[in-house]
Amino acid sequence: MKSRKLATTLLCALLAAGAAGAETMLSLKMGPAWPKELRENNTEEGITAWEPSLEIGALFDQIVGIGLDLEFQWKRRVDDSTYTDNSTTPPTTVTAVDKVERFFMFPPSFYLLVDPVPHLIVHPVIKGQIGMTLLYYSNKWFEDGDEKKSPDTGLYYGVYGKAGADALYDLGETASVFVGFEFQFGNARHKKDDSENEYYRKQIYGPGIRMGFRFLM
Repeated sequence: MKSRKLATTLLCALLAAGAAGAETMLSLKMGPAWPKELRENNTEEGITAWEPSLEIGALFDQIVGIGLDLEFQWKRRVDDSTYTDNSTTPPTTVTAVDKVERFFMFPPSFYLLVDPVPHLIVHPVIKGQIGMTLLYYSNKWFEDGDEKKSPDTGLYYGVYGKAGADALYDLGETASVFVGFEFQFGNARHKKDDSENEYYRKQIYGPGIRMGFRFLM
């Protein structure tokens, strides 16, 4: 209910921004992230998740902006093994997937940004975000040809936040390129199948780097 009210408030604010003559702002960005869940359970496949993002909002007087951020963060780690199949002529090498771990996160959020000195050649932008975490985690492997999965496989929910700073370089009056640093906060939980009051938790906080383009319309 609270998230619905917040979404309604943002929509009204964006409509009011259009009526007030604010500029529509569209940003496309991409970068790596290192959530704690991956850092604490490192494998040969690494700890880096990738995160594309689409932002749309309104910019007032080129200084203050509000909007909606849609991100998707993913990491897939695979353990496999190889063996020689001598039943063929000539013998062939076979690769078998032994284990697959998936970390997919979709955290829709609302943001507020401040661009205090927009007329500099390179100008800093400070941004804060708050939203909801939707995280799917799975850990599956194979034993004697049968697929097994860990009990913490499932869909996780939680509150999500992010703070960051970007350096923007204007390519023209309506286009900019940027690079920045961010830190995400939050935990997500998934209720155990055999309990009404016990949960599995995934810690998603950690640093990230972003780069992309911003357009004003």
